[in-house]
Amino acid sequence: MSSVSSDSEGDNVRLKQIADILDVYRVALEKVGVRLEESSIDESLDKCRRHHDEHIRCHQIEERSVDPLKIYAWFGFDLADKLTRKSQELLDGDDSCSSNAILAQRHDILKALVATMNSTILVERPRGGLDRVTLNYLVRLLERELDEDSDHGIGQNGIFAAFHSALSMKRAFYRIVRKGWEGSKESD
Repeated sequence: MSSVSSDSEGDNVRLKQIADILDVYRVALEKVGVRLEESSIDESLDKCRRHHDEHIRCHQIEERSVDPLKIYAWFGFDLADKLTRKSQELLDGDDSCSSNAILAQRHDILKALVATMNSTILVERPRGGLDRVTLNYLVRLLERELDEDSDHGIGQNGIFAAFHSALSMKRAFYRIVRKGWEGSKESD
């Protein structure tokens, strides 16, 4: 298994992959009418890159290419978290109307996040992704986490794990369909 190297060339390849991945998410944000300041996007991108590097190192992953699900999860969750904090600041200043508008934008960011992650698994064989009820449930779980109700929520790693698991199950199912039960092993 070849890994993306940590040298300058490997870093440039990784950064290009991350930029390409985030272009897809930006389009999804634009479709739901979310416009964010470039400085906020840049901050979230930097945080996402750092988290990605720490995750790869922590779990000793030999990365062949950047996993879009990780990037979407970490970047999107950070954007939503910023809006949660901004909403709370507005509430602290007795501006509930503006706070509600910020929370509506956060909801749109989370919907775009879940839709973008779902689009990643939609294209794999067999075609299809998670159903609308499950996608809406995942958005609610993310909102609960951001609202500091972690007993009933999931965070950035949880949303990544949910979609990673769904994609892994699709791949295993497809192998079984193609090869029978012997195909359920990942080593094909």
